[in-house]
Amino acid sequence: MKKAYKNLQTAVKHHLAEYLGVSDDDISVDDYLKDDLHMSFVDISDFMHHLKEIGITTNSQGVSKITTVADLIDLISENEEL
Repeated sequence: MKKAYKNLQTAVKHHLAEYLGVSDDDISVDDYLKDDLHMSFVDISDFMHHLKEIGITTNSQGVSKITTVADLIDLISENEEL
C-alpha cells in the first residue's frame, strides 16, 4: 500500500469518525456505510461535501457506487494526486 494512500485512509477514517461522533478505532475500511455505520445517502453526500470543504477532493458523481469506507477512500484517491 502506498504511503500516500495510507495517509488518505487515516485522514478519511478520522474525519468520518469525527462526522459520526465516534472514535477513529470504531471505523474500519471494511465497514459498510449504510449497514455498519448507519449512514443514509444524504449522510454520505453531506460527508463528501464536508471533505470538499476541508480540501479533500471528491467526485460527487461516484456517490451511488460507494458502499464501504474502502470504496469512499478509493473514490477520493482517484481524484487526488498520490
